[in-house]
Amino acid sequence: QRPALAPPLRPIGPLHLDTCPDTRTPRVSIVIPTYGQHLHTFNCLVSLKEHTDLSQVEVIVVDDTFAQPLTDALAQTTGVHWLRNPENLGFIGSCRVGSAEARGDFVLLLNNDVQVCAGWLDALLEVFERHPDAGLAGARLVYPDGSLQEAGGIVWRDGSGWNWGRGQDPEHPHFRYLREADYCSGACLLLRRADWLALEGFDRAYAPAYYEDTDLAMRVRARGQKVFYQPEALVIHHEGITSGTDLGQGVKKHQVINQKTFFERWRATLANHRPNGEQPRREADRGTGAWVLV
Repeated sequence: QRPALAPPLRPIGPLHLDTCPDTRTPRVSIVIPTYGQHLHTFNCLVSLKEHTDLSQVEVIVVDDTFAQPLTDALAQTTGVHWLRNPENLGFIGSCRVGSAEARGDFVLLLNNDVQVCAGWLDALLEVFERHPDAGLAGARLVYPDGSLQEAGGIVWRDGSGWNWGRGQDPEHPHFRYLREADYCSGACLLLRRADWLALEGFDRAYAPAYYEDTDLAMRVRARGQKVFYQPEALVIHHEGITSGTDLGQGVKKHQVINQKTFFERWRATLANHRPNGEQPRREADRGTGAWVLV
């Protein structure tokens, strides 16, 4: 059995983040949309403080009008820009509100139910330094129990998606190299702010949530850029904390609805993908030009 990766959740208390002062332009703007789950939001911020050089980073947290305002629950947390929507806008709306306030050269979208690990942000930024044609970079997502959630995503011909490597060993060589991917989860995405603005962010057609990250990745590639999965950016994800996992109710039901929207939009491109479940190793490495057997 794999050892758990996530540290115990720390009770809410005093916390200060040494973020970039308002008098300077940050390199990265981290946008964290929230709806309740204040304890997870606090521990996400704790992990940022412990594992990130925040001197060139601003942190923007968007409260999507939860009954107890986040600023009340986290009143002793400083070094953060707090925003509260005038009405409930959902995940996509909150990301758009937060990113509209961003000042950094890069925008990083981060779920509030994650805990980042050492070196995660530098690894994501390195993708853009090494690959000028990079348009978007995502992280290696691991469950708190130590199993892999996603090493980049696969999109099949019918528009359905796979979290590549789900439930497997996150340290297996299959999942430990930088590569192009069909998409990366919106739980942790980095792109240049100029590109985010040019693409007009997540498409409201997928509101309130689901498939917006997959569609964004497709649009990145449609303009000639690449989507990269960066295994050195390790992020622990407490999946489903806000929206649950039941596809038949709540916000989660939009995962099924939005797959249809996504498929109709990208039908021509998806025709070049394989049917669901067929040769996933090749689909995961769609951007590889050649295969060598050693």
